[in-house]
Amino acid sequence: MLLIGLLYACTAAPTADVRPVTAVQAYRAVHSKSDMVRVASLWAMWCGPCLTEVEALRTLGTEQAAVALINVDTPSEYDRRVAPWSLERDWVDASRYRLTERDPMNALSSSWPGWHGALPYTEIIAKDGSICERFTRAVSRTELLEAIERCSD
Repeated sequence: MLLIGLLYACTAAPTADVRPVTAVQAYRAVHSKSDMVRVASLWAMWCGPCLTEVEALRTLGTEQAAVALINVDTPSEYDRRVAPWSLERDWVDASRYRLTERDPMNALSSSWPGWHGALPYTEIIAKDGSICERFTRAVSRTELLEAIERCSD
């Protein structure tokens, strides 16, 4: 799997495998050209629908797509709630990031074009780095696989 920028594959990853990045770095990493379709999801621990979607996404990595999970909780909330929760899960074939800004939501609104503040927010990104599909609600594994297939052509 060749991925450009900050994306990396991880398996059964502890929290040490969560890469701290800025919103701009996360955007550039997932929107660069690649040999694979990417699924990028913005999520937060306080967002119930996000947690449902993360459960589907965390094991979705396939030969057709790379998955990037970008956590938007504040750094203190990440350390207190997200890190312990993450340790309880297997993270197969998903690159994981946490935003380092004190106000991640504000940082995203100024650096992630197309995002309007709603969570969960998931993009299917074509090999050329363009956004193929957007979801502003929790998406099922089946819907994600169908979107990946549509964007792989």
